[in-house]
Amino acid sequence: MSSDAGKEVYVSDGVKVSRRRFLGVSTAAAVGGIVGGVIVGAVGGYLAGQAAAPEKTFTETRTVTTTLAPGAPTTVTQTVTQPVSTTVTQTITQATTTTPPRAIKIGLTIPITGMYAPMTGPTESKMVSTFETMVNERGGIYVKEYKQRLPIKFIYYDDKSDVATVEKLYTKLITEDNIDLLVGPFTAAPSMAASTVAEKYRVPYVDAQANEIPIFNRGYKYIVGSMDTVNTWFKFYLDMVKADGRPKTFAVVTWDDAFGMECGGFAAVYGEKRCGLKLVLSEKIAHGTMDFTPIITKLQAADPDIVIASEITGTSQALLWKQMNEKGYRPRDFHALFAPSEAFIKTAGREIMEGVGGDVKWLPEMPFEGTIVTKEFMRDLQERTPYNHFENSTITDLVCALEIACVAVQVAGSLDREKINEALHTTQFGTIWGPWRATVPLPDEDPILAAPYDPPRGKYFGTAPWYPVQYQQGKWVTLWPPELKTGEYRYPAFK
Repeated sequence: MSSDAGKEVYVSDGVKVSRRRFLGVSTAAAVGGIVGGVIVGAVGGYLAGQAAAPEKTFTETRTVTTTLAPGAPTTVTQTVTQPVSTTVTQTITQATTTTPPRAIKIGLTIPITGMYAPMTGPTESKMVSTFETMVNERGGIYVKEYKQRLPIKFIYYDDKSDVATVEKLYTKLITEDNIDLLVGPFTAAPSMAASTVAEKYRVPYVDAQANEIPIFNRGYKYIVGSMDTVNTWFKFYLDMVKADGRPKTFAVVTWDDAFGMECGGFAAVYGEKRCGLKLVLSEKIAHGTMDFTPIITKLQAADPDIVIASEITGTSQALLWKQMNEKGYRPRDFHALFAPSEAFIKTAGREIMEGVGGDVKWLPEMPFEGTIVTKEFMRDLQERTPYNHFENSTITDLVCALEIACVAVQVAGSLDREKINEALHTTQFGTIWGPWRATVPLPDEDPILAAPYDPPRGKYFGTAPWYPVQYQQGKWVTLWPPELKTGEYRYPAFK
């Protein structure tokens, strides 16, 4: 991965475009060029029409400076040179009457209430609103078909963490709200329902906060993922453990949902077959379990160097960790998927976080810049929402998906759904996560990377990986890959 990755905006049919040209660093300059072209044409026509009567002719030059916000003041400077060599300069301020013909409508649902609310909830809805405001403050998205920038409009509803509600709402977004494209909901089951609706109505869809293989194994043509598939979640972490060489044994604890079992199933196979670790215990836990005494007893007896916990909400992993500490049991490393989340930290308690490992998509120290979400944009977005990526990392997942959706419209240059879908499937551009494209696995891909499900052959998912982190002295540090790490893996993790 190169530190220059974020500078390449997109590649389509061999055409590379810089971010400055792609978005326009100065929105006023971009719009001024368009407006200026119109004005020059009008002045040229006026002069041609007056050429037969030189005694009445004069030269008029106008310089127009305008803002992108509808109704904002427009300043017009007119310099008029008359035959008697008298120059008159006038400055006129008026309200512009030009308004965008329409907004780019992007639909999604958010679990503001229900089971998944602790992971996202009201904070995520605030982020979506803030993202919309910030993009529109910067001028919106240029759409070639309209020859101007259009504002974005996110239309979102509370899906109540309920699959039936998700299906109903995504149908409403398409049939009633007439959205241009969709961004997926949180977790696998809701995303399966939402993407099914999108495919039925042939609406482009960016899977945002779910990356289970079954989502991409149905032969759908309108679905792309924002991140790599969930089966590879622990790959970087286990690669790091192998390179370190000190840990020799591990245990995997998963919860009985598709997400947890895919992640945990991959960890068990990859850890043994590719990293040379010995799997001493593999356990599945029912959702809703509150007393983890039986599993803790088994862990103590097996005495693994590493315990990997795989579950979707963060709270159950945290409760397991809290009870392990209460019983005086700590392995030499504890790695939980959503440890860098507010749900985990609040449930477990910050006082027992030191040394805990987890995974994230992004840290401020990473060298990547997005096409829209630059480092500056990301800082402002967190401050204005407000949210803390280190405690709400799943919200950052949605940030990237929103960016992908917006850039797809820019690349398509149209609000035609088929053109947007083509852009999603054929282009590459920088995101705050790093370079993104919808991809398919190579025919000779290692089958272990698909465990425990069939590989997503010929299906489009994203390329953003997960980076292992560890909580050290009050902050998260990136551990792998070597070129991106911001700290050293501490093992044993607990004193």
